[in-house]
Amino acid sequence: MLRKLAVVQLLCIVAVAAVWFLAKTQALLATPPPPHSDLHAHEWGFQLVVFAVFWLPIAMVGATALVGVEYFVLRTYQAWRTQRFKSE
Repeated sequence: MLRKLAVVQLLCIVAVAAVWFLAKTQALLATPPPPHSDLHAHEWGFQLVVFAVFWLPIAMVGATALVGVEYFVLRTYQAWRTQRFKSE
């Protein structure tokens, strides 16, 4: 059960990151490129590579750390609760 919830949480993070990427990139590409800049950086392909190489892994590492903390806290709480009910 906990693994299914963790997978759902990670998929939600990927979905939110993808929507964020689309909105950010669309807004960036709607403006003209600044003078004296790299024109290849003002394309969808370049933005997708930057997202896939930098931003998506950062989001996944952060989400995985959050899931790990949630798992540790829940496991500790369940052990404490089980021990408390056994002693009563």
